[in-house]
Amino acid sequence: FPGEQSAFSENSSQQEKVVRYAFTSFFADADLSFAQGALDLWGKKIGQRAGFDSKCFMFDTIDILSEKIRNNEIDIASTSSVDYIRLKKTLDIELLYTRIKNGKLKDSYYVLGRKDANISTISQLKGKRIILNKSDILGKYYLNTLLLKEFQKEIPDIFSSIDYQEKSSQNLYSLFFGKADVCVVFKNTFDLLCDLNPQIKESV
Repeated sequence: FPGEQSAFSENSSQQEKVVRYAFTSFFADADLSFAQGALDLWGKKIGQRAGFDSKCFMFDTIDILSEKIRNNEIDIASTSSVDYIRLKKTLDIELLYTRIKNGKLKDSYYVLGRKDANISTISQLKGKRIILNKSDILGKYYLNTLLLKEFQKEIPDIFSSIDYQEKSSQNLYSLFFGKADVCVVFKNTFDLLCDLNPQIKESV
């Protein structure tokens, strides 16, 4: 979404086009230092084709991003859907685009359980060990929605232990090796890792 001012900045006697992109650290399956480098390169490539310079920023929290937008320091920002809804309540912003992955507008989540833990329905999750993605807010919201429908309780009240990993792929491997009974992963992550290691499907 755009900031409240133009993406043009005055530079002495000539006007230089500079678009300031911002991202929050919602890359659930990415190394953040790698993501920052990739975003810088992406911004430069897009800018070269469109005829403008670009600067990319990554912020740790949505509060910092909100302050930057309010101070007209950012022109375009990319966030999770949840953060966009929060920002929309207090800032004059508009949705510009959404991502398409594998020809679809969204990715799906899987709540997976080990077969030897006898889990086939949400009602069987109580008392199990779960592993979650530390930065994946939407995955937690999705699981909480399922738990509230079934138990009228949320994650901390259902599971005997809760552990966190940095990436969705690590969640699935932890489940595969028996370090947890339940995990939440992206469908695309599950499909990819099962292609690489078909034994995963046999155990979860």
